[in-house]
Amino acid sequence: MRKHAEWVPHLALVITTAGWGLSFSLMRSWQTATAPEVPFPGLMSGLVLIFIRMILALGLFLLLQPRIVFRMKPRDWAAGLGVGFPLWTGFTLQLWGLEFTTPAKSAFFTSICSLWVPIIFWLFGKTIAARVWLGFAIAAFGLVILVEGGLSWGYGEGLTMAGSFAFALQILALDRFGKGADGNKITPGLFLTNFLFSGFMILGLCAISRTGGTLFAWSVERLRDMPTLINLGLMVLIPTLMSYSLMNAFQPLVSAEKAAMIYLLEPIFSYAFSLLFGLDQLQASMIAGGIFVICGVIVVETQNSSVEPAPIGGKKGSTAEDPTRKPIA
Repeated sequence: MRKHAEWVPHLALVITTAGWGLSFSLMRSWQTATAPEVPFPGLMSGLVLIFIRMILALGLFLLLQPRIVFRMKPRDWAAGLGVGFPLWTGFTLQLWGLEFTTPAKSAFFTSICSLWVPIIFWLFGKTIAARVWLGFAIAAFGLVILVEGGLSWGYGEGLTMAGSFAFALQILALDRFGKGADGNKITPGLFLTNFLFSGFMILGLCAISRTGGTLFAWSVERLRDMPTLINLGLMVLIPTLMSYSLMNAFQPLVSAEKAAMIYLLEPIFSYAFSLLFGLDQLQASMIAGGIFVICGVIVVETQNSSVEPAPIGGKKGSTAEDPTRKPIA
């Protein structure tokens, strides 16, 4: 794996997170359109969006990086499946929930995936430094301030919260499969997994409800709308192709908990794009919450070693550790 300056992976993940922040406003425009006349319209329209978005992203990746795809081995496709399935689960729940909540609240509950990461590590016996817990606590407090209208709980928030746990598993899966591997070879399998699982679920739901023709006609009508095509193009290029390529390439170069901390910036970017598109108005709570989140990120990012690696053939602190684990100061 190529070596980079210490700050490069961190900057790449910030750019990744900014791309995701853009996606909420773009996905909201798809989910708030006239719903298809099928059972669970929010779920069905969300699956159609994932299906189209991922096959287009895979096609562009193949066009831009054909050598990577044709040189992939079975273990690369397996890694893509391992990272892609929890991503697909989170995406499906997130998009379904977005039908019932706002982009800003969706971003807030999605970002909770970052808070799951150190908790899961701790439950499995990893030692988490006090400074890391402090950073996550500061950021979590900022998120509570940041969320519009205060915390509320409904159908959309519940679905998104469930999706956030799946996203946390994706972060941990990438940490597991990406160490010592070429992250670029994970991306095609991730896109393919999301495309196939969405397709299978659409076919299954349509077969049960006998609404395949209705859903197909609705999808064609949506794709004839020029603003929808522009939004779809932006979703494919930025939050999908760019963000997930950067994530797969650079997250394995930092610890999972530091990556999760950077991903907590997602609601801030989501608010920024919501303001840009006129979907939100600037409020003092946004500024205050954003400051707390950024302070929490800084606290964790300046921590030298937040998770003590398990010793391999030596005592704790021994230099005989996993050679594929890249230490980040």
